[in-house]
Amino acid sequence: MIITLGYNLVEEHVQVSWVRQRDLHILTVGSYTYTSDQRFKSLHLEGTTNWTLKIQYTQKQDAGIYECQISTEPKLSLNYTLNVVVAKAVIIEGEKLYIQSGSTINLTCVINNNTSPPIFVFWYHNGKMINYETTKGIEVVTDKGPTTVSKLRIENAKLSNSGNYSCSPSYAYSANITVHVLDGDKPAAMHHGRHTSQGTVITYNIVLLLTTWILAHTLCLETNFERSGTWNQPS
Repeated sequence: MIITLGYNLVEEHVQVSWVRQRDLHILTVGSYTYTSDQRFKSLHLEGTTNWTLKIQYTQKQDAGIYECQISTEPKLSLNYTLNVVVAKAVIIEGEKLYIQSGSTINLTCVINNNTSPPIFVFWYHNGKMINYETTKGIEVVTDKGPTTVSKLRIENAKLSNSGNYSCSPSYAYSANITVHVLDGDKPAAMHHGRHTSQGTVITYNIVLLLTTWILAHTLCLETNFERSGTWNQPS
């Protein structure tokens, strides 16, 4: 996104400077840029009195007050407050999705709080962009508007379709989901977890029975000692 802040100068032959109030950094003087951040640029059309500060690829930290200073006597200035709305993507299926092999993977990404529709919405699988892999049964449909919705559809899911999927719109934070394509009822980790739990219960029962037997045996010995004054092993 490109933000422009403009000032219409009536007098000619004076300098116009743009200053960021947050750190009092001089961004431009006349048509020259005095910052290493090349996203900032001063625009002035020869023969006009309009001076514009251009900010490309606007970021959240760009929000704040910008001051236009004019080198007249006395010096004139005008403040502009820039508010940056941060758009976010959300995958409505959540953070994890389990699906059987051979089924269809359907993921829906919703982009809210965008002042204008994103230029693009890219889908990635394990870091690789997959928007145009139609030969692999992958389809992406994006409906742009005040609320942009992008849908990813993968037919006949295979184990190789498992992994991390991310929805990455322009000028918005991306969203991620982990997809598990299963070749059975439940993933191996779930089966392993169930066996471990049963093994723990069985071990606990054995220890409990052994402890009960030791206590009973000890009480029996103590009873025989109190009766006879000597240790007698119970028959």
